[in-house]
Amino acid sequence: MSGSTTIATMSLEGGRVLVTGAGSGIGAAIAHHAAAAGAQVAVNDIDASRAEETCASVRDAGGVAHAVVGDVSEPGPARAVVEAAIEALGGLTGLANNVGLVRGGALETLAA
Repeated sequence: MSGSTTIATMSLEGGRVLVTGAGSGIGAAIAHHAAAAGAQVAVNDIDASRAEETCASVRDAGGVAHAVVGDVSEPGPARAVVEAAIEALGGLTGLANNVGLVRGGALETLAA
């Protein structure tokens, strides 16, 4: 095949999006793309410095980003992250649940 590749973009103008696991990698890329599409972004990571780095990068590119530090692997702390994101952005219109969780142990002891 030859030719160019076109990636469709949708407008998120006026949106308020929480991106979990956004301190690096795919999550950071999602935060950048959401901001470039017009959304304000709540950048979540368990590591405050990584969340702040992504926020700074989004802001440097002209976007609006707020760090929301916390662990989303358990319901209570995850609820606190969502509440902090709502507070920072004035509500939420979207979620990109990108956080990577790895649970270890013997195969027979892991829940399906």
